Amino acid sequence: IEAMSFYIMVSSLITPVHCITQTEEPDMGVELNVCSHPDKWNDYRETDLVLAVRKSHPLLLDTKPASKLINAWRAGCVALLGQESAFRALGQPSQDYFEVNSPQEVIQVVDHLRQNPAVFEKMRQRGKECSQEFTFEQIQKEWIGLLTGPVTQSFLQWQKGIGANHYACLARRYGQMLKQSLTHKVFWYHVYKNI
Repeated sequence: IEAMSFYIMVSSLITPVHCITQTEEPDMGVELNVCSHPDKWNDYRETDLVLAVRKSHPLLLDTKPASKLINAWRAGCVALLGQESAFRALGQPSQDYFEVNSPQEVIQVVDHLRQNPAVFEKMRQRGKECSQEFTFEQIQKEWIGLLTGPVTQSFLQWQKGIGANHYACLARRYGQMLKQSLTHKVFWYHVYKNI
């Protein structure tokens, strides 16, 4: 293990990151690269470990995709991630990636992987296997199946039913917009209430 990259927006750089980079990183024996450019967040070519931990309200974290985990798998990196439902939906902590919540846990995981290269290599291989579900061909196949299957069938049913009546269609759409707007307001109310 030579390099670990940390993917973060500069505006959300927080104290635990400074702790790692300024005091404990030299003892870790790996180069810690802080990537703050969103256009480079998917470039893992020079990376062995990916560190991606977000501090935010759980409701907001539940809306985030598992992109960092998938990108790490595809690149053959081992991922150190925060506790997010998207990561847990795709993989199992300690088998497919590591969950970390503090700088100390990051250091423990890095030490463990450096002392146990077989564990590091096994997790990389498991990630490569998991990544097969997320190849461009597989994703294209699933989208084509979705669009030519359930989406087409639903459209045809809609066209025969409510879609045939223009006014009923507009009323339904207006109701959906109101519901979406209310749901959005309730979501952010709960986020700000719990901060």
